[in-house]
Amino acid sequence: MALRIRRNKKGYDQLLLRLAALAAMALYVSGALKGFSPLVHDGVGRFSFTVFAWMLAEGYEKSGDRYVYARRLLLFALLAEVPYDLLNFGYYVSSRGQNSLFTLLAALCSFWIIDVLKEKADNSVLSIIIDLAVFAAAVTVAGITSMEGGMMGMICAFAFHISFSLSYPKLFQTAVILPCAAVFCPGEALFIAAAVLLCWGYNGSRGSNALALRYLFYAAYPLTLLICWLVKN
Repeated sequence: MALRIRRNKKGYDQLLLRLAALAAMALYVSGALKGFSPLVHDGVGRFSFTVFAWMLAEGYEKSGDRYVYARRLLLFALLAEVPYDLLNFGYYVSSRGQNSLFTLLAALCSFWIIDVLKEKADNSVLSIIIDLAVFAAAVTVAGITSMEGGMMGMICAFAFHISFSLSYPKLFQTAVILPCAAVFCPGEALFIAAAVLLCWGYNGSRGSNALALRYLFYAAYPLTLLICWLVKN
């Protein structure tokens, strides 16, 4: 699928998106806003995941080696799982929920499966059926395993991924993401809309892409979970 995000001098690079998503993630994981308003707490978490879903879809298209991309996500998802379970459930290992990096990894693998299957599809109707079938499978897996982000997270990730191959990506994102947010998580819909608007300001430039900074970005999630658990206990 051809990515249609174009670079321009206006807007901001990916570093700002990363910082915004990380800041929102830290607020959500720490529970700093839960006492103020549980609705705001959940909304900030949804804002963070929506931005991460955007970056996942864009990173999938731009990645020079998708095997490396998937392995990196899997590594940090595994590193995050123990502190995630400790912080949320009080156990080193729990089947009650999986951290959001597993949700992003499942979405990435779904994109990959779609692209492989579409190479053999000979008409647009079959392509649409493939999109829907793989999406349904991804949502089912996310639901069965209680992945953080759930169905709405998958909807955002798939909408971004599909939209990047269209002539009017923003129109598609608006038509799919905002109505679904209003139906499935109305209390968080404004936060999802704010995240989408933030992503629209992205100018197509990755900004600083040093290897150390890239791994620090991935490590921030498990480290934040671990620190919050240590503080809590």
